[in-house]
Amino acid sequence: MKAEIRPESYSKITQVIHWATAALIIAMVPLGLIMTRLPDDADPTALYRVHVALGLIVLLLTLARIIWRFLDPNPTPEPLTMPAWRRLVFRAVNAGLYGGLVLVVATGLAMLVGSGMVPVPPEVVPDQIDDIPPRTAHRVLAWVFVIIVVSHLAGVISYQLTKGGTLGRMLPRKAR
Repeated sequence: MKAEIRPESYSKITQVIHWATAALIIAMVPLGLIMTRLPDDADPTALYRVHVALGLIVLLLTLARIIWRFLDPNPTPEPLTMPAWRRLVFRAVNAGLYGGLVLVVATGLAMLVGSGMVPVPPEVVPDQIDDIPPRTAHRVLAWVFVIIVVSHLAGVISYQLTKGGTLGRMLPRKAR
């Protein structure tokens, strides 16, 4: 049986998808908070349309990442010297990142479609978004997702500081 050859770091495509998704999420969270808290005399339509457009891009990137994950080998795993409970948390957070992205976008789309709007292209009219179950689910899932992202960041930082090397696997490598 032939041993599987795996790289030391994630591929360039995986890195680009990861960091592009991260940048979009960093933009979307404050945008979502701002657009839902504007004064009554402000028109949030442009903010909503940008939020929806970015959400659709995040969905496409996430689906591409999931497909790419099956085509491109993950890096050689670091020795998992962490306790079993921490490995379980690591795997749950990783699954939560993928699942959370898909669910947050899906509930956002369901909210728009349920309110009679077409999300592609983003023809969003904030005053016409009905207070339907997907709206509540979108809000709750967005906050849960933020907690998952913060947990992911805390795990990466903690592991990097104690074991080292984990962050470098998602950063471009310099030519040697």
